[in-house]
Amino acid sequence: MDGRPSSDSFRLTATPEAPRLARHRVSSACEGLDDEVRSVAELLTSELVTNALRHPPRDESDPGVDIEVSVHRTDRALRVEVHDHDSRPLPQVEPPDAASEGGMGLYLVEELAAAWGAHPLASGAGKVVWFEIGAPDNG
Repeated sequence: MDGRPSSDSFRLTATPEAPRLARHRVSSACEGLDDEVRSVAELLTSELVTNALRHPPRDESDPGVDIEVSVHRTDRALRVEVHDHDSRPLPQVEPPDAASEGGMGLYLVEELAAAWGAHPLASGAGKVVWFEIGAPDNG
């Protein structure tokens, strides 16, 4: 990275391939960062995109709902934002239940991110869930 902040935003159709496609784009945005930072960014992105895919109520007549992902990078931090169409409040983070096959997404975000949060979209038609992770200072 040449020291300048960078940003990338992209839309994904809410399909089972969306988490994999998002991981690939975020991995590209992490070029030059520590492998651990890249791995955590990929994992947390996958978890948030999976939540955006699974949880919003869908109109069966409109399967083409988009998920928007924004990646913002500086020399010291990486921020990923996932915009979904679920206007319901963000569920509370619960410790994982060993008997459950799911429910780890927000727990992992809370454990691995330096910061994270959520806020409603200005339009009222969804929310943004984001995380930040530290990146080594390349200077």
